[in-house]
Amino acid sequence: HIHSIATIDQGIEVLTGIKAGDRLPDGTFEPGSVNARVEARLKGFAEASRSFARSGEDQAGNGGADTP
Repeated sequence: HIHSIATIDQGIEVLTGIKAGDRLPDGTFEPGSVNARVEARLKGFAEASRSFARSGEDQAGNGGADTP
C-alpha cells in the first residue's frame, strides 16, 4: 500500500496502528501513545546510564577514571 503522510507522527500511526500522541500541557505525552512509550524508554536508558556512572565512581573511588 502507498500512504500519503505529512508528518512523522502520521507515519508512525500508519506503520504501528497506534496513536503517535500529542504532548499535553503538563509536558507529558498522551498515555499509551508511541511517543509516551518512547519517552519512557529513553528515560529508563538515561537512568541506567546515570546509575552505571555512579557505580563506577563508587568502585574506583576517583570518579570512575582509570588512572589514580
